[in-house]
This record gives sequence, C-alpha cells and structure tokens, in this order.
Amino acid sequence: MQFEKIQAIGSVADDATTPSAPVMTGGKAVSTDGTDPTSVTEDDVSIFRTSLDRRLLVCDFSPRLGTANRTETAAVTNQEIIAAPGAGLCLYITDVVISNGATAGNIKFVEATAGSPVTKIPVLNLAINGGAVMNFRTPIRITANTNFGYTSVTMTAHSVLVNYFTAP
Repeated sequence: MQFEKIQAIGSVADDATTPSAPVMTGGKAVSTDGTDPTSVTEDDVSIFRTSLDRRLLVCDFSPRLGTANRTETAAVTNQEIIAAPGAGLCLYITDVVISNGATAGNIKFVEATAGSPVTKIPVLNLAINGGAVMNFRTPIRITANTNFGYTSVTMTAHSVLVNYFTAP
C-alpha cells in the first residue's frame, strides 16, 4: 500500500500576513480598539486572537453575566433573588453586596428557596448601618437548575446585590 504525501501550504512565520489556509499554532493579531471581532457559529473553528504585541486575548468574564438586586423593608425568609437558570445550567455566584439599615441583624444565602434550602453562604451578622462586600475568586456553584436566595433575620431596611454567571 502506498500513501500519498500531503504537503501543508501557507506561511507560518511570525509577523507575516496570515494566509488563507494557514497551518500554525499561533494566533491572529488584532487591534484592541474595542471593535467587535465578529462571531462564529457554534462548533465552527475559530482563531486564537492576540494583541498587536502578541499577547493572547482572553476575556476574564463570562458572556452569560447577570446582576440581581432586591431592596427590603423587613426581614424575609427564603427570598429568591435569582431564578433557576434552566435544565443543565448552574448559577455561579461571583460577588455579593449587602447594605443594612437601622436595625442590626443577620443574613444567610441559600439555594432551593422553595423546598429544603441549602446554605451556600453561612450567617453574616450585620451591625446597624453596616454592610458587607464579598468577591469570590472561585465562584460559588449552585446546583443545576436551582434558584438562589437569602433569609434575613431582625433586619429592617436592607438591600442585596448579587453578580453571577450561568454555565453548565
């Protein structure tokens, strides 16, 4: 049996114009002026993109970002703040900001507010006119297709802001 030799064509030299049929392990340099580099269809091949100084461009946030917030005038029990994202998807909590009013109290964050809530962020005690800001380097993963909420105790006026993204 004889095999035909296949030859790859296309320039692969650094700092050369990207050919129409390249064989390379690098990326394509683009200007980082904020313009949209266009989208590709799911399952299509895409080129790694670099800045003009050859640094790989990586987006440090998810395209499925979300923010939810609520303002309360009294303590609440198992209050949903983010609805379940749908089958096969999870919520990933990245940041929580809480502001408390004139009555000291505590708050905890849970998943599955309607059934048997599971504590995801344990009780935080907040002083009068106190608050908390939490940024999670490793996001808190919520069980697939499950909502996210909180319970506050003795607090009167308070607000909650949650940043998150959805992913499998």
